[in-house]
Amino acid sequence: MEKKPNFIYMLTGLWFTIGVLFFLMLVIHTTYYLDQIASYKSLSYGQSDFAASMRFMLIIQFSLFLFIVICSYIITYGTFIKKSWSWLFGIILTSFLGFYIFQGIQLIGYSIMLGSFGTMFSNLYTGFQFILYILIMFFVPILLFILTRPYVKTYFRKTEIIIPKSY
Repeated sequence: MEKKPNFIYMLTGLWFTIGVLFFLMLVIHTTYYLDQIASYKSLSYGQSDFAASMRFMLIIQFSLFLFIVICSYIITYGTFIKKSWSWLFGIILTSFLGFYIFQGIQLIGYSIMLGSFGTMFSNLYTGFQFILYILIMFFVPILLFILTRPYVKTYFRKTEIIIPKSY
């Protein structure tokens, strides 16, 4: 049996962790939006348009997070069993997750400008969202770094390492 490089175990662990984080975010977003929709059902007709837009936002957020969770677990499986396509899908999903880096910077900047940095953890929704964005700000560059290492590319059969002859 061929020994896997340590980077592969780190890569598999990071993909699995991202899947777990986005699954938790999916659950928290869904409960938050369902509570918001329920609170606006009892209002007048003018406010029901807001509830309809909240339902649309729930569907979009749910679909996006479910897509990320499913892709993350598929890439975890593909990485562990040495499938060549998982490297490409990993690069694509990593660049897609780069959007959350900018959202995290925006969230941090917005909370600092309002002076409410300490109240970010006042409820579960904003607290976990803040933690998720901070973790994604660290995980995405690490994923990109690991995916571009020569030994990882060789593992996925994307390139070959040529060992120079010593004279």
